[in-house]
Amino acid sequence: MWLIGKNPYMPFRLETAWVWQFFFMHHPRYVHQALQAAGFGHIQKKGAGILDKLAGKLGKLGRAIPLGVGPAPLFGVLGLAPWIFIDANKTGDRQQVPDLPLEKLMQCISCGGHLNTDSTGFTCMECGRNFPLIGGVYYFDEVENR
Repeated sequence: MWLIGKNPYMPFRLETAWVWQFFFMHHPRYVHQALQAAGFGHIQKKGAGILDKLAGKLGKLGRAIPLGVGPAPLFGVLGLAPWIFIDANKTGDRQQVPDLPLEKLMQCISCGGHLNTDSTGFTCMECGRNFPLIGGVYYFDEVENR
């Protein structure tokens, strides 16, 4: 989709991309590295969103095409599918495994800038916008007064 100009996300960069208002895309290799850094092992990937879309456009002929269950592991390993699902197991001592850096997975919904986190929530390093943490939930909506 990127090659034909239908998606602004450049799929060859490891950085998290802010694509639509509340939608972030993560490169499969980045997710794999982050899972390993967080102590996950036995990582199995399955890709979806290729053959099911093709089968839907082929009408009656599309019913004869498998919806991707068989080739899903191949699409996941190759990182070619638009949706990649991961099954991984936590390994090692949980007390010694570092937390996944959430602020590195998120971007500001206003400007796409990098976020800094503290006990009150996220703050954008570029535009200064604050996204509060209230009752264990981060609020990224447009509501300013709570």
